Amino acid sequence: MDSSFTKLFITFVIFVTSGESYKIIHENNNSIQYHASYSGNENMDSYNERISPEVFNQKMPLLLLKLIVDIITYKETKVIDSNISKESAKAYDRILVTTGYIGDEGQENGRTSEVIDMVNPNITCNNLESAPNGRWASVGGLVNRRPLICGGFNGTHSFKDCFSVQGNGINHQNISMTQTRSFATSVVLTDQEFNDYLWVVGGYETKDVNTTEFVYDNKKAVAGPTLPFIVAHHCMVQVSDNAIYIIGGKVDGEISNQVWIADPTNNFEMKKGPPLQEGRYFFSCAVFQDPDSLFNKIVVAGGYNQSRVDTNSVEILDPFPDPTISNKWEYGPSLPTTDSNIVAMVTSPDQKGVIGSMGNILVELRSGATNWKILSQRLKYGRKMPVIVAIPNDLTSCGET
Repeated sequence: MDSSFTKLFITFVIFVTSGESYKIIHENNNSIQYHASYSGNENMDSYNERISPEVFNQKMPLLLLKLIVDIITYKETKVIDSNISKESAKAYDRILVTTGYIGDEGQENGRTSEVIDMVNPNITCNNLESAPNGRWASVGGLVNRRPLICGGFNGTHSFKDCFSVQGNGINHQNISMTQTRSFATSVVLTDQEFNDYLWVVGGYETKDVNTTEFVYDNKKAVAGPTLPFIVAHHCMVQVSDNAIYIIGGKVDGEISNQVWIADPTNNFEMKKGPPLQEGRYFFSCAVFQDPDSLFNKIVVAGGYNQSRVDTNSVEILDPFPDPTISNKWEYGPSLPTTDSNIVAMVTSPDQKGVIGSMGNILVELRSGATNWKILSQRLKYGRKMPVIVAIPNDLTSCGET
């Protein structure tokens, strides 16, 4: 760290009252608050945590530790090595569902890039640009406010190219990955110049791979760190600035329950995480924010188990549990019974749940809920293994049905 870190001043202000929780953070309710200032920077960095009275005493040591870590790593993650996700912190009302497997004569419809408003079920949105060809098992994310899709499979071969869908007629770009791959995963991160990029992990070329890469929308893709294992048909999600979970899939050729955690603030250093209750592949995952602790939890759902039998089971992990509770996956409410157990998931607009597409049906699991809700919104074209991304409202227009 440079000398400016030695001039970091931390003040913790802890408010404990008997008032109601979950109101505006600046009211006299239970909250933890810090302010940090840096040499040469007159702006104060502020952060707040809210917790309920019932868990205040139990959560206090962990929350204080989290705040200390956040402050210590503030400049490391935002200045020295800014490999963090900007878009993951933003909430958007609309989701994009593009590519995906439909099959038979309907596969051409899998190119359609449908946009669904998840807040207002009474409006219909215009599609974004279609994929250049039929494919599924691609990766993608919102890169510099544009949906960028890469790779995928069409039944005979995998793809290396990337394309953007943004609704203005511009689709094909001179963008590609460093290698052909499908059945991979990706998360959106941000570099030191505050440019978004995809970190693409694992997947299948002519065989499963242990390579990763960084894919940009404005310059050539470059190879990323090599994994200590071969993986495909897995899932990946970012829960904090320094923790990306690589979950399950086919690991070294076997359907696995293994979990690895990569730290993008420390050269993507890997460590093992808590294993799933059951191995699975062809499944999906997403995060939601727990309203009590304000930490992110991970949901994995559906797919096929180690016996290669389809499953509707769901597992949930609290990566930042109460110190008195073991850090392990717990079974959650099973997916609704539909004609598809292969679900693609994204965080709900208010961050307090996850939304999944199952064929043409959209379902949602809210924090603390005992079952999934089947939503009134529907996809026109039911599909498996699509790319699903939350997008800004201004990427397309919507109107009353």
